[in-house]
Amino acid sequence: MSPALQAASEWMANDMIGNSTATSLSHTDSLGRDIRPRFSSFGYTANSSIRENIAAGQKTGLEVMQGWMDSPGHRVNNLSTDPTVVGMALVVRPGTTFTYYWALAFGSADDSETTLPVPVVTPASVPAVAIAITGSVPTSGVALLQAGGAGSASSLISGLAIRGCTATSVWLVTGGALQGYLAGAPAFVNASFPASVAAGTPFIAVCK
Repeated sequence: MSPALQAASEWMANDMIGNSTATSLSHTDSLGRDIRPRFSSFGYTANSSIRENIAAGQKTGLEVMQGWMDSPGHRVNNLSTDPTVVGMALVVRPGTTFTYYWALAFGSADDSETTLPVPVVTPASVPAVAIAITGSVPTSGVALLQAGGAGSASSLISGLAIRGCTATSVWLVTGGALQGYLAGAPAFVNASFPASVAAGTPFIAVCK
């Protein structure tokens, strides 16, 4: 078991909650990273052969492994001889698109004896829990929508992602002024946006 790959798998399984749709999963995470930069961000060496399997919806380890073995690309990863260490995670989140989210990481460099420092968890590093969105969500363009539940701006963006919208920003009126939240912008840029959006709040989403 690789501590670095285990941490990367746990992060990816959480990230998939708001970064997947009813018809697709992606190895590119919500921060735009593919496997190599994501694994490296958790301290795994770049001098390694790496692989990753992801899945969603399977309730048991037997189900997810069978699904991977029935998929040619995933089967190759499972049966490859270069990996020496792995990390694997399951995150269960009722009320989301798939409920069950799996990530399995492989690496050829053995770091199983290393101890990773305890990470500093900040709000930006914790994937937001998606909230429901009321209205017709576009895949691109601008739409007036309504928050179906309470949550942060990141929760709105995660909820939009589940509906097929990659939001560049969300906007709402508070205190008589239009306030915007720009996805991926530094905290000081979004400082005026409300920390929590109440259920039923109308807002504008800009989807790309």
